[in-house]
Amino acid sequence: MGTKDSLLNKTLAEITEEIGYRSSPPEPPVSYPHKWLPRFIAKSVRLVLLPFVFLDQGAKKIARFIVKPPFQRIGSCKKRGNCCYAITMRKRKGPFEWFQRFWMFQVHNFFPRSNTFYKSGKYEYYLLGCKNLQEDGSCAEYSTRPIICRDWPIVEIFGYPKLLKGCGYWFFARKKEYANVVSEYEKEYEKKSAPLPLLNDAVFYVDDPVSVGKDS
Repeated sequence: MGTKDSLLNKTLAEITEEIGYRSSPPEPPVSYPHKWLPRFIAKSVRLVLLPFVFLDQGAKKIARFIVKPPFQRIGSCKKRGNCCYAITMRKRKGPFEWFQRFWMFQVHNFFPRSNTFYKSGKYEYYLLGCKNLQEDGSCAEYSTRPIICRDWPIVEIFGYPKLLKGCGYWFFARKKEYANVVSEYEKEYEKKSAPLPLLNDAVFYVDDPVSVGKDS
């Protein structure tokens, strides 16, 4: 499975830097993974598990009510679809790798954009696209979308917000000691962006709340 898009030949940090302002998704792969699970079964699985997704979202809301995050998300989605262009999934080993590929490629409609693995730190990652992204930027399976999509853009209980360039969402600091972080983001937002979301793994954290860590 190959691709002609030059963006995908760059590092994760470079892709992250560019993907937010891209006007169209990277070119699709020459061929998609074979989807052998019937669509009605995949959707049935998502529907059966939907109550657990709601429980997860409810538990997170309760946790944020008890422990207030240092930042609060504001704004609204512009339906540009850029956050769906390139999603990273950590490469696993053995049955864990098989299961996550089954879950993401068969139950959900993600697909690897290329055969290339992108290294960051000590791990390697797939770069994924999503077949549910429609031309108007909306999601064809919005009601049964996975947790990673429901959580993005991320405002952690501990840590800095995760955003892409041009996103309709923004954030403000709940505490004065974090106000400088917001001002730094506002100054540098046109130049830098937060890391891509990771599936089934913690998101990247950066020492500097403004700059993007370089791939190693």
